[in-house]
Amino acid sequence: HGIHHLNFDWVCNDFKAAKTRVIFLDVEGTLAPDKRKVVRPIISQKVMNEHLPSLDPQVLESLQLLVNDRPNYVTVLSGREKSVVDKWFRGVPGIGMCAEHGFYSLWPEKLQPKVPEWTSESSPDAPLAVAASPGSATCGWKCMVSETSLATDEDWKTIAEALMQQYAKRVQGSILENKGSSITWNYTKVSAALICKEIALQLERYLDPNVGAD
Repeated sequence: HGIHHLNFDWVCNDFKAAKTRVIFLDVEGTLAPDKRKVVRPIISQKVMNEHLPSLDPQVLESLQLLVNDRPNYVTVLSGREKSVVDKWFRGVPGIGMCAEHGFYSLWPEKLQPKVPEWTSESSPDAPLAVAASPGSATCGWKCMVSETSLATDEDWKTIAEALMQQYAKRVQGSILENKGSSITWNYTKVSAALICKEIALQLERYLDPNVGAD
């Protein structure tokens, strides 16, 4: 029977009555056009990041209105890199952000622990706190793993990137994306389903120590 649309009046009434509202919004395809679905013969990750979809000022203004409403906790979700998501929404103070599908996250400001301001009256033995200006983020981006783990766990990414790069050259319109959490071969709108199975088998062969052990 498919998915039924919610009754607009019911949603509005429940929204107004709610004391706490948690709002998650996808970016490309919802808040902005999804330019990744535009097929190009040759494209690189650098070129793709240089031609990011721009967010309509009215969209950003609407997001700020949602964030400013006290019961709302607003977070935007994206598979893009942390730097890209931060560039998009740094002009919306208080908003929460998730990059690389949640591998990196920045909580809405309302949920972040507050950093006390340092004053001259503080005890000289007390630890020095970094003062935060009003409206600024008191905590930075969080990662699902430690930075040490990211730095030391690079072997598998080197192998995967070298393998996928060969297929990116073979299939026009596909692109290799190197992110903090993954190596992605993006073949959106390119007929390459069979090649995906081939890549999966190759990755299993090179990365799984149990393959071929018998």
